[in-house]
Amino acid sequence: MGKSKETNPSSASIIQRIITFIKNKIGNNKFIIYGHSYGGYIAKFISIKLKQQVLKLFLTCPVVKANKKDRLTEKHYNVGKITDVNIISDKNYKDFISMNVIVNDSTWHLYNDLILPGIKHSNSNFLKMLNKNYRYSEENNHNKISIPTLLVAGKQDQVVGYRDQYYDITNNYVNGSILILNNAGHNIMIDKEELVKMLFLDFLKYHEMS
Repeated sequence: MGKSKETNPSSASIIQRIITFIKNKIGNNKFIIYGHSYGGYIAKFISIKLKQQVLKLFLTCPVVKANKKDRLTEKHYNVGKITDVNIISDKNYKDFISMNVIVNDSTWHLYNDLILPGIKHSNSNFLKMLNKNYRYSEENNHNKISIPTLLVAGKQDQVVGYRDQYYDITNNYVNGSILILNNAGHNIMIDKEELVKMLFLDFLKYHEMS
């Protein structure tokens, strides 16, 4: 999000750079991969390309369709309220309530810890160029994916929705499961912090038992 060296601003280039990084760090050893939003989009194709190495895939609110006009998104709303008046006057408050469904002092602080650092360090020029080459050429390649996968989506996600994810997981993932959480938007790890943690830990635990 701004601290990496600039490279070719395309999903294809980013996928290849991450694969090179993985190979340099762990060689042909097996690993579990997690991705959120655009990271989920990237994680999907990395898992396809390195399918012999990927043990499991965990996704939260992943992009399925790069073109925003093609997405089936949902209506966003807010539940709860802020009690600290200083939060309401913060310059980032509007962005917070536009992205989070659960609005309270606790989710505000999580938003500051998990979301704002990336926004503050982001390279806006690189992201603008990336947007022109956002779609990966293999997006519509629907070969069956056998990697055990858990996808967690928000029912009020106005960025990527949950319907495209449901179709993708049920049609293209042989060992895939999806959970659609109500009162949760695109920042699902904040709206449903404890539940997402529990699901992830259970996901890892199941692997240890298998």
